[in-house]
Amino acid sequence: MQKVIGEMIYAGGRQKGATIELEVCKKVSQSYLTQLWNNDAFAKESSSNIQSFQQTVSKYFTIALLIIAFGSATWWFIFNPSLSLNAFTAVLIIACPCALALSSPFALGTAMRILGGNKFYIKSPAVVEQLAHMDTLVFDKTGTLTQPSASAITFYGQELTICQKQLIASVVAQSIHPLSQKIKSYLHVSKLVDVTAFNEITGKGMEALANNHQIQIGSKTLVQAPTNTEVNNLATRVYVKIDGQLLGYFEMEQAYRNGLADVLNALAPNYQQYLLSGDNDKEKQSLLPYFKQAANMHFNQAPADKLNFIQSLQKQDKKVVMIGDGLNDAGALKAAQIGVSVTENTAHFSPASDVIMDASVFDQLPKYLKFSKQTLRVIHGSFVMSLIYNIIGLSFAVQGTLSPLMAAVLMPISSVSVIAFTTITTTLLAK
Repeated sequence: MQKVIGEMIYAGGRQKGATIELEVCKKVSQSYLTQLWNNDAFAKESSSNIQSFQQTVSKYFTIALLIIAFGSATWWFIFNPSLSLNAFTAVLIIACPCALALSSPFALGTAMRILGGNKFYIKSPAVVEQLAHMDTLVFDKTGTLTQPSASAITFYGQELTICQKQLIASVVAQSIHPLSQKIKSYLHVSKLVDVTAFNEITGKGMEALANNHQIQIGSKTLVQAPTNTEVNNLATRVYVKIDGQLLGYFEMEQAYRNGLADVLNALAPNYQQYLLSGDNDKEKQSLLPYFKQAANMHFNQAPADKLNFIQSLQKQDKKVVMIGDGLNDAGALKAAQIGVSVTENTAHFSPASDVIMDASVFDQLPKYLKFSKQTLRVIHGSFVMSLIYNIIGLSFAVQGTLSPLMAAVLMPISSVSVIAFTTITTTLLAK
């Protein structure tokens, strides 16, 4: 969407292309950001098992309740008319579906609040339930399994002049990709030049015009580098070409996130795991101990390839969580049942994702997924608790021994007790 000078830009918008200068004239509204994240354009077709269960139970519950109420009234009308109205009224009052209906939103809402407090930001309470049913995890590599801030960087090629460093830094500053930010920090350029005609090519790199110089920064394919410039090691390279001349490449030794092996090992018993990477397969052997099977690792994956892979898993009835950095993975994040965007800066999020996870808590991922399953068990426990309450209450009501007044007192108490059970138990499980 094109914007012109003087036009309002709302918080949560994302600039595609060169950087722009904005004037902040109002306080940032968190509620607007939430509305953007929950916009219908990014909604997914998903069904809630809990809601479906509640709707089914509510339908049959109402039918059963009316049968019991009229049956009790008829019985006592024949044998003891004085208890007929009392039994009919008590049955209708004491048999309350409120406890059943309230247990789910309170448990899921509490879980959502707790996870958010631990830097695992969930789009809606229903996502907590969906997480508990997932069986397949698909990981992006760069920016997800790797830690950009910890990777070592070196430039190989002809020595860069101050002017060339300035041009390169000015172009990479236009992108929020982890590799671009790493290069900018490495160059230590204090003054940038104006960049025009900037174009970021998804999965390949960027092209721009700066100070009348044509600049290309990105993959070997983008700059058309000769094959013999490739050194056989496990590093990631970003090539630089200025005015048609290949200057060399930045080489980054990948640093994996702390505790990566522990995270994948903890998840392995319960989830099938895959790797999708846009990089080449040089790191295949180093990643093999993490993913166990070479067939589960796929390299040289364009964004469309990642999307197609997610869809192929879903055709096999897999329930997929896509975990990426939210940059080149937007299509896959949106296509998966659950999309988790891992980011070093939570302000840089993709609306296509269902969860935003701060990169600093990546090692807690197994605990978050386990907690979602525990929350589901709490909801099931509250259903049983509500069912027991209704059975006991109805047993007294149909006998005519429970007055309508006492039934009216017990009904809200049951709802409060179920809400307290779900909230307190979910909180204790989180600890």
